Amino acid sequence: RENANSEERMLRFINPDANELPPKPAEEEEEEVEMPAELICAVPTGPVGLKLEGEPSMVDQMADFSCLHDVGDVPGMVVGTLEVEDGTKHYEMSSEDLTALLQEHAESDGRVLCFINPDVQEITPKPPVEEEEVAEENAEEAEDELECKENLIEMGFEEKAILASMKHFKDKG
Repeated sequence: RENANSEERMLRFINPDANELPPKPAEEEEEEVEMPAELICAVPTGPVGLKLEGEPSMVDQMADFSCLHDVGDVPGMVVGTLEVEDGTKHYEMSSEDLTALLQEHAESDGRVLCFINPDVQEITPKPPVEEEEVAEENAEEAEDELECKENLIEMGFEEKAILASMKHFKDKG
């Protein structure tokens, strides 16, 4: 393909009944590459060029155009985390989930992948939700409910009916 437009290309046809076929060239032995325990890579915009399999996501192959050829040989490594531009870190992703996230954030400059050698290190577990975060979310939710209730009262709804409706929706999820 890289020589597709070359004028010096030649194609040789051989009649197998009249001539012996030339021997196949000896296959080059692949060098065994030692994987690091962990590899953290900033990923530029655009496609990453990885074929992923399983859960957790393991790199099966790298495309020739993959931007990750510069950082090392990652086939066989597992993706431990993906951090996106806004700082959100994703853990324990299936191949489908990781592919969807990479595509969703394809135009983002701030993607960071953490690859892990599964023979040496365990996959990064999702951290437990901190009590402070839960309390903060509950406070924000209560503030939103109060604002909603006040707006509905201004519109002429009865407070008792508003509270009953809010309770109903909370109970139903």
